[in-house]
Amino acid sequence: MAEWWKGKALGQATHERINAQHYPGTRQLCVECAEPTGRCEDDSVHIEDHGPLCEACYDLEFERQKQHWQPLYEGEKIAGFLPNKDS
Repeated sequence: MAEWWKGKALGQATHERINAQHYPGTRQLCVECAEPTGRCEDDSVHIEDHGPLCEACYDLEFERQKQHWQPLYEGEKIAGFLPNKDS
C-alpha cells in the first residue's frame, strides 16, 4: 500500500505532494529565506561559499556584494563594469 501511485499518470501537484512527504531531503532550500531553490546540488547557486540561494536571494546578495567590489583598473569604470563612484 505504500506505493499506491505506481503505474498511474499523476499531475505535477500530486508529484510535488508525494515528493514532499516521502523524499523531503531531496528539496534544496535557500539558506536566506528557506524557500525551495528549484535546483539540485549539481546546479545550485552560491556566491563564494554562501549558499545555496534561490534566484531572488541571489540577486539581493549579488547587489549587496557588488557595492564592495573595487575595480582592478580604471578601464573597468569606463567600460561600465562597476558604478563609477566619482559621478
